[in-house]
Amino acid sequence: YRIPACIPRLDTPDVPGPAFKTYQSTSAIKFDYLRPSGKKLDIIGQWHFSVPTAGRYVLWIRAYTFSTPPNIQAQMDSAAAQTWFLPTGHRWQWIAFTGQIYNINRGTHTVTLRQFNSLGVRLRQIILLPKQPVTFGALGLQSQIISDGALSGSTSDSNAQARYGRLHGSGAGQGGWASQVADNAQSLTITLTRPALIYQIATQGRQDVAQWTKSFQLSFGLQKSNKQTYVESGAIRTFTANTDQNTVKINTLSTPILADVIVINPRTWSGRPALRVELYGDYSDSGLCSSPGAPVLSEACSGDANCSMNGNCPTSGVDCSCSLGYHGQRCTSNYCDVDLCINNGTCMAGVSSFHCNCTAGWFGVTCSTPCPTGLFGPGCTQRCQCSNRGTCDAKFGRCTCDPGYAGSSCASRCPT
Repeated sequence: YRIPACIPRLDTPDVPGPAFKTYQSTSAIKFDYLRPSGKKLDIIGQWHFSVPTAGRYVLWIRAYTFSTPPNIQAQMDSAAAQTWFLPTGHRWQWIAFTGQIYNINRGTHTVTLRQFNSLGVRLRQIILLPKQPVTFGALGLQSQIISDGALSGSTSDSNAQARYGRLHGSGAGQGGWASQVADNAQSLTITLTRPALIYQIATQGRQDVAQWTKSFQLSFGLQKSNKQTYVESGAIRTFTANTDQNTVKINTLSTPILADVIVINPRTWSGRPALRVELYGDYSDSGLCSSPGAPVLSEACSGDANCSMNGNCPTSGVDCSCSLGYHGQRCTSNYCDVDLCINNGTCMAGVSSFHCNCTAGWFGVTCSTPCPTGLFGPGCTQRCQCSNRGTCDAKFGRCTCDPGYAGSSCASRCPT
């Protein structure tokens, strides 16, 4: 599913209804918004969405609510309308209709909003997003696609600055982000160049010092909106994080979020709040403009906008020409995003695969198999020279001679 970078505005419906009424903000930055009028069950408006991939989808709306909880009704195509209970907040926030998951096929679908008990609520934008991305990959912290300037910490240790908060980062003074002080006000913020649908978050502790985050909460923002805390089932979710410095912990969001700012707020930690992070999801496509009406799905590739910043536009066909290490139709996957190589092997990504450069004494797809008898060295490619009268060290090839034999290859019989 290709995520449009521009999001439909509720003040420009495809079909306005009798409860449709717009106003202009009185703030310094002017914008139009929808404020439903009319009577209960009056149609506010209809918005069309072009869905290229069948699947399960969730409706999101950007709303400003007051003290009295407002309700509206949402209807997909000709299905029965469902009541959407919006939370109070006294601020603009993105709200997911998680109480209704839409199983829809490929094609154009119509969302109808109805007045229910929503007098006073203000509505600005609406979008239909997958419950789970069809394809997704790393957004670019480990690969450095996300720049150093995109990472910032509330406070940072002088030897663990925010720009080092990247998954699998290593080195003295470069082994992750750590806060300067240890309290619940600390956070690591990641600002993306364009919105992305975020599905998973991977974390590690600090590589060079025994510090890690045990649990965290998540906030997000979209297109300069107020940052809001991620919730599941109406409650703030506290994610379980790490139990040591280097093990990767991956958390999956039950409802993916569309965001261009992510804030990770450690709640408990060992030693000090410390993180190395990767975000997994799919970048929005600036070639899809979906306001008003359905998104245009035939937009030609422009620059690298359709190739997730990891490849070039296709010269023929539909697939991007991926940079080394990435693969997939839009170059969103990298087999080394989570290092699969063990026993200190090094992951090497190819265009459509990966392989491990194993350290001495190990071989196999993930360097999990010790060298067979008679072989040694990196990848077990060298043959031992122990004359069948000694045991070969699988790492360096040194011979430990049987009793009665000596020499570098155990070829000499000991004098009697």
